[in-house]
Amino acid sequence: MTQSKPATGGSVTARLTAFLRNGPTEVDTYAPRPNGPLIWLNLPDDMPIGPVRELCKSLCQRIDDATCLLTVSDVSRWQGLEGAIVHHLPPDQNASIDRFLTHWQPDILLWADRFFNVRILQRTKAKNTPMFLINFPVLDLSRRSMRRSVTNILGQFTAAQVVSNAAAERLTELGFPFDKIEQVLPISEMTSPLKDLENRRRTIAGNLGPRLVWCAAHLRMRELSLVSDAHKQARKSFPTVALIVVPAAGETASEFVEYLADEGWKVSLESSDTPIDPQTEVLVTDGPDELGMWYRLSSVSLMGGSLNGPGSCNPFEAAALGSAVVCGPITFPFGARYRQLAKGDALVRVDDMNELGQHIITTLAPDRSAALATAAWTVGSEGVEAINQIVDLTVLAVTPEAS
Repeated sequence: MTQSKPATGGSVTARLTAFLRNGPTEVDTYAPRPNGPLIWLNLPDDMPIGPVRELCKSLCQRIDDATCLLTVSDVSRWQGLEGAIVHHLPPDQNASIDRFLTHWQPDILLWADRFFNVRILQRTKAKNTPMFLINFPVLDLSRRSMRRSVTNILGQFTAAQVVSNAAAERLTELGFPFDKIEQVLPISEMTSPLKDLENRRRTIAGNLGPRLVWCAAHLRMRELSLVSDAHKQARKSFPTVALIVVPAAGETASEFVEYLADEGWKVSLESSDTPIDPQTEVLVTDGPDELGMWYRLSSVSLMGGSLNGPGSCNPFEAAALGSAVVCGPITFPFGARYRQLAKGDALVRVDDMNELGQHIITTLAPDRSAALATAAWTVGSEGVEAINQIVDLTVLAVTPEAS
């Protein structure tokens, strides 16, 4: 059906009123509201998905029967999060907002967006819904009119979690109560540790003995020659060092074994039924399914796919299990995570493949690998702590009797 157009001419207010009256309205196509507490999170476009997934998971674990409602601009980007319903914000009209709030009846609103929607916040507050600012950055108040508007909006919030001293100072300047501001770590990329088969790992470690071990994870066949050459260089400095090759999904382990044997290596294909030969120089696994165990065994891990593509693997998986991270020039699709590690001096990046072996040698030095692993774990754990801080705030607000 064709929408009627607002009349031309007249005051700005009249034209805007006509537009809102004749514009599209929200259709009642909401999914049924689940039973139990509903936690509403309004998120900015640039929020990383990984931490939000962990946040929703943690909230649902800590609060019985809880469901998260995410309001975002790009709904398709956020589909598939377990324990979450994804929706647009309602149109900026009183009737649409009231219909949204009446249907969902949120128990709490966590507002992570740096931009405010005055009408939505005011009408949510009128429903006596607790509202909190989370992951909040410094506000840009270069315009005087913006300062007045923001001051009024801030009064709607119960408390604020800010990510810097500057953000806390700005809120205080605007009259937000100092004792209601908490400085926290920013939400950042993170990952949950992969499963570690502890008993089997101990058996393999016993077979390998007290040797240095490094890992090439999610490796492509076309990268194997580079890794083999790097291992040859590494053994000149560390004669007993062992290499674990973990082929990427879709690669054939037997082809890796054949190539490495032709290169002159004492190579074994790992099997849970056969003890590892203590003389093994290169151990090839069946694939990445048990990668958590291999990361735990290795002081250094090279990220497969980063040497010549087509895409790298998640470096936080290695970092979470105490393995120092080495990568090539290709970081897609995990660029943000590689940048986060690099910013924390928790990463060795190799752009010239002729220098890969030397970088492996340098990183294998126990003091260097330990420093990198500690720095990487620190970077990754910041994301976990940030999630825990939001969860604690939410639990206290939604289920104060459980605190």
